[in-house]
Amino acid sequence: MQQLKSANEQQNWQQITTIAHKMKPALAYLGMKLLESKINEIQLIARDARETEKISHLVSQSEQLLIKIISLLKNEITDINKDKA
Repeated sequence: MQQLKSANEQQNWQQITTIAHKMKPALAYLGMKLLESKINEIQLIARDARETEKISHLVSQSEQLLIKIISLLKNEITDINKDKA
């Protein structure tokens, strides 16, 4: 996500396209459909280099979503470990 943010700050649309493309299979494998959808939208916008002003907002939304997912996973792991104890 940090690489995506950095590429966006540099307005490097090709790099954004490449990074987003590489992220999608992992997100699909993990079943993160909403995040995958946002990353796909970022990829398409960057690839076409149109409406690029939307990318910053989408990257921010994606980052916030990822933070929530990580938090939920940490809580789930904590709960599982409590159940084992």
